[in-house]
Amino acid sequence: MMSRLLPHPLVSCVFAVSFVLFFWVSQPILSDPDSAWHIATGEWILAHGFTYEDPWSFYGPEQTWVNFSWVWQIGLGLIKATFGETGLAFTAYFLNATILALATHLLLQRKTIREEFVAVTVFLIGFTLYYFHALRPQSGTLLLSLITHHLLYRSRGDARSRAVYLVPALMLLWANIHAGFIVGFSLIAVYMIEAWFTKDRVWLHTLIRSGTLSLLATFINPYGWNLHLMVIRSFSDPITPYLMEWMPFRFGAQEGISALVFFFMLSSHLLTKEVRLSDKLIAVIWFAGALYSIRNFSVFAVVAAPYMATNLMRLSEALRAALNETRDVGMKDSPALRTRFGIAAVILPATVIALQFSLPLRDELFHDDTQTGRDAVAYIEEHYPNDIFYNEYNIGQTIIYYTHGRRKVFSDPRSNTVYTNARLKENMTFGFMEEGWVEIPKHYGAKGIIVRDVHPLYDAFDELMAQKTGLKEVYRGKGALVLVYR
Repeated sequence: MMSRLLPHPLVSCVFAVSFVLFFWVSQPILSDPDSAWHIATGEWILAHGFTYEDPWSFYGPEQTWVNFSWVWQIGLGLIKATFGETGLAFTAYFLNATILALATHLLLQRKTIREEFVAVTVFLIGFTLYYFHALRPQSGTLLLSLITHHLLYRSRGDARSRAVYLVPALMLLWANIHAGFIVGFSLIAVYMIEAWFTKDRVWLHTLIRSGTLSLLATFINPYGWNLHLMVIRSFSDPITPYLMEWMPFRFGAQEGISALVFFFMLSSHLLTKEVRLSDKLIAVIWFAGALYSIRNFSVFAVVAAPYMATNLMRLSEALRAALNETRDVGMKDSPALRTRFGIAAVILPATVIALQFSLPLRDELFHDDTQTGRDAVAYIEEHYPNDIFYNEYNIGQTIIYYTHGRRKVFSDPRSNTVYTNARLKENMTFGFMEEGWVEIPKHYGAKGIIVRDVHPLYDAFDELMAQKTGLKEVYRGKGALVLVYR
């Protein structure tokens, strides 16, 4: 029957509902601090071919660009060329919905976790996607993390299965999509530890072979071993300590992530025998990583999902036993339900997409002047088309995206994958208005400066500062400021 080819009703339900919810509540795509330059890179590669040189910064050929995500970016470029910005917006919603639906499917595949606890766990994962994902290649890392985790899980019961040898192929793709391929190695490592601890030599040898092939596969990229060196170097990026998403976790700062931490801590039980050692280890490792940097919470959420769902179920059963409650509220599977929810999973998103494509693009779906400074960039393009403007970090990708690289930048979110630490520190001196900041743009022959509203100048610039710095305000937009030297 056709219904056998359809996913569990809960999977279809999660996909349909999450797609619509992300469409409804998500921020404009370009309000994300990384998506714009990834899209622009894809367009550049399609138009000019792959490049090792930096095509966008003022420093140009002086710098080598180690671009982790070129495969992902080509995909974004193709989508924009085919479906425009509307297509890109819906791609973001589709990716998030697919991540949640796949997480649901793979948790149900374990057969030991009841549907209601799968649903709660996936709901908590959804919070992390809302905060840090739009069209970033991190979405690729989450999808590949889920698939790799599942393949390694399946290898436990059938160590001689060839499925585990799909992992090196995934790692090859992963290394050309995002630096998050290190998540794959952490998954392989915890399964190796479990195999060693349980003295399953056949399984351990299989995992060692798969892990070795996976390591070798990651060297198949345009940069060879330099890619791995850049991953290591990224931990010493001088700018990341000042970026919100790289900061340590603070309870209450993001309500959804705080809820995830609360339920994880509430239900966590490392001594339970119902959870496999590998699931415990990967949960602890990436929970520590997430506390260190909130950027890692989405990875933690997907790789720790089996651990958390099982512990939530265990806690619920303990409470039910204490209350003599035996009611089962799970979603029962049946061919009829699969068919109904499968149809809904197609019709509901398709209706939203069809309505949007039949109408003019809602500007707020993709653009956001208050968080990008697009209007300020348009101003200098119109009034100073041939002049150099020194920019701070946060507005760099806006300049790249909206001027198609015509106007060169001095800093942008590509950070130390392209800029030297000396260049980044110089831009930070400007960004924090430290001693000598006002002379930095002059050194490069800049006509003026352009900054986002997060820069101190946006609020602090007044007549007194104008006299001290020799700068004049020529444009103050919704989210950016333009100043020129007198």
